[in-house]
Amino acid sequence: MCDQRLRKGERVRERREYLSIQRGGAKLHLQHLLAFIKPGPSTCRRIGITVSKKVGNAVARNRLKRLLREGWRRKKNEFPLGYDVVLIAKRNATEAGYEDLERQVEQVAKRVTRAARSGSER
Repeated sequence: MCDQRLRKGERVRERREYLSIQRGGAKLHLQHLLAFIKPGPSTCRRIGITVSKKVGNAVARNRLKRLLREGWRRKKNEFPLGYDVVLIAKRNATEAGYEDLERQVEQVAKRVTRAARSGSER
């Protein structure tokens, strides 16, 4: 069985990294998420998740982050290596179930794969 953990190297951790991806990356609008995609400096795939205080209360925000991390964990092998992805939850994301969020993470994976094949994002 392959490693299913979200290691430190697989996370976008610093504010400057988040800002770099958001400013220089391709933007993808989905029903409950806003995704930014940018070729990364490393050979691994990395994820950053943002849920602002505009989205529900603390319990709802933490639940959303858990659901998005789980969606990433299950779909991360569909993302090509060398790309950074930042997922930002929209206000209506609290209404979404796990299946909806996982489907949207999968849509982001397809977009990143398409970009990697065409080389348009590099």
